[in-house]
Amino acid sequence: MSRIHGLNTNMFYKNLREQGAELLKPLNIEQLENSFNIYNLNGDFASFYQNTNGLIYESFRVLPFYDANNTKKTWDSFEKANADKSKFSLERSVKNNFLVFAEIGSRHCGLYQKNNGSLWFEDDNGFHQTDMNLGEFIIACIKEQNRKEYA
Repeated sequence: MSRIHGLNTNMFYKNLREQGAELLKPLNIEQLENSFNIYNLNGDFASFYQNTNGLIYESFRVLPFYDANNTKKTWDSFEKANADKSKFSLERSVKNNFLVFAEIGSRHCGLYQKNNGSLWFEDDNGFHQTDMNLGEFIIACIKEQNRKEYA
C-alpha cells in the first residue's frame, strides 16, 4: 500500500469518495512511468497518481494525465496545463520553476515548485507558498470548496 506522507491511502481515498470527490482510474504502469520521467515526479505525486489519475471535486481538480481511453475526463490534462500555450496565463519564469498540477476554480491553479517540492496556490492576490504536503493540500482545497458552497 502506498502512502502520502504518512496518510493511509486507503482511508484517504475512501474519505475523498465519501465527500463526493470523483477519483479517476489510474493509468497503466508504462504510461505512469513515462509521465513521471517527463515531469520528474516522485514522492507524494507518484503515490497519488499510482492510485488515481486525478481528482474532481466541484471546481477543484487535481489534473489528470491525458488518457486516450478517457478523453472526456482527461482532456484538460497535466500535460496541457504545463504546455507553452495553456489556459493558465503564467509568466515564463513561473513555468520554468513550477508545474501546474491543480485547477482551483476556473481561473487559478495549484503549483509544484520543481527545485524544492513545495506546493503553492494562486488566488486573486497572486501566488502563495504553503507548508502542506499533497494530501493536506487536497483536503484544504475541498474544505475551501465546501466553505464557499455554504457561505
